[in-house]
Amino acid sequence: MTLILQFEGVAFAEVFAARQALEPLLAGMAAKNADQAALDALRDCVDRMASFIDQSAVFHAENLRFHELIAQAAGSPVLELLSSAVEWVADGIAFGAVDAGFSQEQRQIALAWHERIYKAVAAGDAPGAEAMMEGHLQDSREAWMGRYRDVTQRPVQWTPITEAPA
Repeated sequence: MTLILQFEGVAFAEVFAARQALEPLLAGMAAKNADQAALDALRDCVDRMASFIDQSAVFHAENLRFHELIAQAAGSPVLELLSSAVEWVADGIAFGAVDAGFSQEQRQIALAWHERIYKAVAAGDAPGAEAMMEGHLQDSREAWMGRYRDVTQRPVQWTPITEAPA
């Protein structure tokens, strides 16, 4: 997907826009389709985020996992795969924008949004889950645009992941 986006000259900002369109839909679908195992996994993820709020790397991993779990709980393998691809491109690791990770304030904000999303999904509130995910992604987009505006306006570039020299 990254190579296709590169060939088409798509800016990273467009990838974020696609994520903003897709993930609220997935959150609403998760509210309708999540079984108890999915809810338990989401709850565990949010609890781990809270427990590791001072450890950026663990928090970041759990943050990614939360969005993967939402996509899985939606019950659409095609949309889950598409979400995974968009998330990978949008995450920032793919283009080297993530440096020191989330600030403490950003982690607290993300955790609060994830808690709200979880509660809406657990309650089976599809419109609420969609609205919470929309709010979360809007906050995220504003943070990215503020911090990495120059990068988000550049075209997507595929960068192969290589192992560090020994």
